[in-house]
Amino acid sequence: MRKRGLERGEHFNLHFIRAPKTDKSQWVMKRTSNHRKVDAGSGLADCVGDSFAFTLVELLVVIMIIAILAALLLPALAQGKRQAQRAQCRSNLHQLTVALLCYCNDYHDHTPPGALPGTGMGGFRLATNYVWVGACQPYYKSPRVLLDPACLKYRSDGPQNWHSSNYDGTFVSYGVCGQGSMLVVQSWEWQGEAVSYGMNEWLYNAAPGYQFAPGTNYFLRLSDASLLPKVPILADAQAPDNMVEIGPCPGDQPPQDRGRYYFHGWAPNLPIECGEMLNFSIPRHAMSGRPVNVSFLDGSVPNVGLKECWSLNWRKDWSLYSSYIPTTWPAWMNGFQ
Repeated sequence: MRKRGLERGEHFNLHFIRAPKTDKSQWVMKRTSNHRKVDAGSGLADCVGDSFAFTLVELLVVIMIIAILAALLLPALAQGKRQAQRAQCRSNLHQLTVALLCYCNDYHDHTPPGALPGTGMGGFRLATNYVWVGACQPYYKSPRVLLDPACLKYRSDGPQNWHSSNYDGTFVSYGVCGQGSMLVVQSWEWQGEAVSYGMNEWLYNAAPGYQFAPGTNYFLRLSDASLLPKVPILADAQAPDNMVEIGPCPGDQPPQDRGRYYFHGWAPNLPIECGEMLNFSIPRHAMSGRPVNVSFLDGSVPNVGLKECWSLNWRKDWSLYSSYIPTTWPAWMNGFQ
């Protein structure tokens, strides 16, 4: 005969019941034993009372509240993500600009040559260490600094004739060299190269007589660029170079569609137009009216508007041809400065 009470694993319920009608002012407790066995190690052995369950209506209300909160919070989270991407992009451009300044310091104020006389294309030879990406490689620690976090695709994943197609390259990095549609690695590239930025090619220390552009347009030395205000160094771009080592021109027409960068041939309308501004006219960080990140000689990386790109001194004689700057803009550029 066991003692009166509860065995291990049992629990009891306390219910308040009303006393007989003769004594309405008192309440008494009644103990009812629940002999449901509970695992003592589960932490439920000390529970008192019956289990409670939500009704279907209550669950639906909770789900609806969570959905409303998510709808309110997700845009803010997306905005925060875009701000973080822009901040990282500006940091990358700052580091690459410092790397270029270090290169110029070691080479007596000279910028990378871009191309040198030789037996290659047009009587000139191109090599990895001639263009800015390869020349500055010893000065930046990791190739990750070459990639904009807002770019989630690579050119090698797209069509091979992206220069002449309706391909939107706004959020596309140049590369990966040696893969996909970029299987052939050119002499100025390296295996696995991927870049989200481009250099103002009028900064190149271009060889005299370079047939694709008159040498008087080039800055040649970094100190020459310091003589003019607002000279771009590096910026968001679809390609690091255009192979002919020429930069934007005042008469370049804006792209009729977002992210278009089509080939203009060997710069037939220099010095007025060459089409290279298309490389930089991309709203990659379109959180405001100024969606382009551009670095300058002082190391600053401000946000620049798409139309404002035509007001920068990309080359030495930019002001001489300012009358050719476009005055009409395609509809997709409405809302951008």
